[in-house]
Amino acid sequence: MKKLLIVMIAIATIATIKNIESQITHRESIIDEQLRVIKQQNIDMDKLIEELEYIKNELQKWEIIDLEVTAYSPRDNISGICTDGNPEITASGTSPKVGTVAVNPKIIPYGTRLIIPGYGLSTAEDTGAAIRARINLIDIYMDSHQEAIKWGRQNLKVLVERND
Repeated sequence: MKKLLIVMIAIATIATIKNIESQITHRESIIDEQLRVIKQQNIDMDKLIEELEYIKNELQKWEIIDLEVTAYSPRDNISGICTDGNPEITASGTSPKVGTVAVNPKIIPYGTRLIIPGYGLSTAEDTGAAIRARINLIDIYMDSHQEAIKWGRQNLKVLVERND
């Protein structure tokens, strides 16, 4: 009987050990999965930090300026005030097109990029007497006099590329 009791205790001990080993294995697999997820999150976090640094650097290239934005149409010069000379050539020597902006070049140098709400990405390529007389006025190119009139005068926060 003693031998039977010892065998039963041994069997119970072995079963308990196997159960404990199974639990340990299961917990190890859970821990391994959690470590894998944490590592992936760290990689994702590193990518996110890198992207945020890039965006921060890009934003530092721009400044926000409050400007009065009017529109002009030199090729459809119904008003008679849209050109100081040849309506086919801007002050910087380019051909006027959508995206061309007349600026005071002492304030915003030619070649400067601007992002104008409702108009989009633009480039400072032209000027005019009325524009040169002011520091807070720009004139955006339109294909027709009607489009220019429709634009009207708008006070906007314009993103202007820094020329540092």
